[in-house]
Amino acid sequence: MIKTAEFVSPGHPDKICDRIADTLLDAYLTHDPLARVALEVMGGHNLITLNG
Repeated sequence: MIKTAEFVSPGHPDKICDRIADTLLDAYLTHDPLARVALEVMGGHNLITLNG
């Protein structure tokens, strides 16, 4: 088995996108606990794109 790890700093676009996706998912599940949600958040070069 091969194990890998990646470290990114708190301001990295991956971390920011994860926080946005988590916040949106929490909002959906607060209103409807049975909601089925698929989110893709991409960011870089001063642009954030939401898909889903």
